[in-house]
Amino acid sequence: MNPATYHVIHLVLTLVLAISGLASWRIYYRHVREQLPDTSAWAMMKRLRSEGDPDGTWILVASGISTAAGIGLLVLLNVR
Repeated sequence: MNPATYHVIHLVLTLVLAISGLASWRIYYRHVREQLPDTSAWAMMKRLRSEGDPDGTWILVASGISTAAGIGLLVLLNVR
């Protein structure tokens, strides 16, 4: 892998990780006022999904995307 490709992939994965993390953080803090402040994100996601609110699904999707991007960054370290 040439250095330019490595840096582009690294930049894209870092941006994906940051954007999906910020998106799920924003959804969590939008709904945290409705519940107790010490509610976990997992419990909130399950409650929102059971109520039919699409934000619960978006939290799950954003968490999966950010996890995949983080794993991709770890793999990228070993590929270089």
